[in-house]
Amino acid sequence: MLTQRVAVATQLDEKSIRDLVTGFFSISNAVATFDPADKPHATEILFNSIVDDPTTEANRKIFEERIARILKTKSIEITGKALSVMLDNPNTFHSTRIVSEIRPVFTDDGLEPRAAVIVHQLKISFVTGVDRHFNEAFFALDRDDLGRLKAVVERALDKHAKLAQQVQQLNLPLLEEPYGG
Repeated sequence: MLTQRVAVATQLDEKSIRDLVTGFFSISNAVATFDPADKPHATEILFNSIVDDPTTEANRKIFEERIARILKTKSIEITGKALSVMLDNPNTFHSTRIVSEIRPVFTDDGLEPRAAVIVHQLKISFVTGVDRHFNEAFFALDRDDLGRLKAVVERALDKHAKLAQQVQQLNLPLLEEPYGG
């Protein structure tokens, strides 16, 4: 939702906005981990790590003021922290895909297929560690496996809805898309 609203307002594509917003969340989270003595110099540290070419002092000041203003925004700070909480796991889901295929079954007595099986290859992409390394895992599934997977996902969605109600009863905002979804 956030990315859609910003994309409409800026006339930029949603992927660019998602990358930008995620970047600000990451910056906010990184600044939160700074040594307390370095926090007052956060914009200078960020500027020096981002900009390779020397620039005018006026441009540097504008950059530092803008970044400082962005980082003081409560929604960026809270969402950056939410992203950190969400990603503070050994493996974080990134994407998935299922490729389905028919595989012939041959016997030892000939080259004509005697039967066929349908196999679904589930690919799960995920990231690990602080350096966010991308990994992939593959699983062969049959029709029964797909049914069990569907049931588990549906149950998780039901639990999500129940937990969301409880968060609402606590009068807390629920950050369902901490990185722009």
